Amino acid sequence: MRAILSWNVAPTLGDPNFTPVWGNVVEADVQVAPQRKIVWPELVEATKLALPTQIANILDEKQDLLIKAPVELSATELQQLYAKTDVPMHRYLFKSVEAAKSAFFAPAGGVRREVGPPSRVGSWSAQV
Repeated sequence: MRAILSWNVAPTLGDPNFTPVWGNVVEADVQVAPQRKIVWPELVEATKLALPTQIANILDEKQDLLIKAPVELSATELQQLYAKTDVPMHRYLFKSVEAAKSAFFAPAGGVRREVGPPSRVGSWSAQV
């Protein structure tokens, strides 16, 4: 998303790269969180859904249907899932590797882990 604050001069229409003489340009990435429920009345109306009588009798059409959060797969499960595909490992294991890397290198209580030659691996020192 791009916001342009311009004093005394309106941004030129159709020019996404407009830079104001007096003002500011701010760009931001916006990601909307997924909806974890189905608004039942809207679904029925949008799809013209006619429920079977057995289901209509036990279902409250005024209640929203909650959707379970997706299950986070482990690195092993991802590897098994993608084993027979042409997807490179770095594409599906990136999140797992980043989590392991940040857990290993994260400072804990003001102390950080030194990484270096094999003689120094595992030594601890106060964080400066």
